[in-house]
Amino acid sequence: MPRFGDVLRRSRMKAGKSLGALARFLGVSVVYMSDVERSRRSPLSNRRIMEASDFLGTDPSELLTAAIEEKGKLNLDVADYPPVAIELLSGLARGRRRDETYRKLLDLLKREDEKVDQGPQGNQS
Repeated sequence: MPRFGDVLRRSRMKAGKSLGALARFLGVSVVYMSDVERSRRSPLSNRRIMEASDFLGTDPSELLTAAIEEKGKLNLDVADYPPVAIELLSGLARGRRRDETYRKLLDLLKREDEKVDQGPQGNQS
């Protein structure tokens, strides 16, 4: 799996954005952003990954996955999540499940994302 910094650099370059522009948008120094891209620093926080993805006009999934794999953990702010989401996350945190269980959950989430992307009339928003 590619390192987070490599995925971020590729996404930034594909979007035609400079390192400085991304750094300014995120409110960090160019040196810090360069260190992240070169894997000299830890991956960005989930919040900053989402902000960077919005700025770059890209799906955050690949960046989030690379960050999680590199850190070996997921930090998630669940303050605004409903109780059922907390219950689901707690179930996942209790331990390893069969791969099929993860596939079913992932497929369900992808279908839900597709519905959101299509908007109320089935058109792209």
